[in-house]
Amino acid sequence: AIHVATDEHGVFTGNVVLPDEKSEYQSLMASTLPPEDTKTYPRSDAYASFDVISYIKPDFDITVEREKAEYLRSDSPVFTIKGNKFDGKPLANTDISVTVYSNSYFEAEKAVYNTNFNITSFGGMCGGGGWDEYYGESIDKKTVHLDDSGVATVTVDPKKKADIYSQTITVVAEKTDSANNKITGASSTIVHAADYAIFF
Repeated sequence: AIHVATDEHGVFTGNVVLPDEKSEYQSLMASTLPPEDTKTYPRSDAYASFDVISYIKPDFDITVEREKAEYLRSDSPVFTIKGNKFDGKPLANTDISVTVYSNSYFEAEKAVYNTNFNITSFGGMCGGGGWDEYYGESIDKKTVHLDDSGVATVTVDPKKKADIYSQTITVVAEKTDSANNKITGASSTIVHAADYAIFF
């Protein structure tokens, strides 16, 4: 255990030396008072958990780029997947796993959206969310082939989502390298359900 003092903003920083055991799962707990004082004084605790893993440099990188930030339901969103090795060469003639997700997008006036801490995002104004990013419902999964330049294009049909509401489409591209690193790239776009929206 270490003891730290908070600054005028109630913030503290410090370094922690991890135990020598080879445990990948670690947690760090901070308490306002030592445990033996809990019978006399109120105590507040907070903790964070994290994994300790050995870093092995991946063989390549994958990126996903959207063609446009916003589409209409009658459009077909286009995404470009690129694979590059770290020696400057493209990840050519390689298969990549692609999953397309759809999540509800709640329309908001742009002026309001820009000042409301993005309440249309998962988690709302207060943030929230979970351990992993939630992309929504999987509406398509396939394998795409990167060409000689390490590039592939994915066109999405937003009507695969049965309902008629606006949605966020996210394309996630993944491949495992020789060191068993899961290399992932992703990009999202908005698909509006109609040509215009009316707000009261």
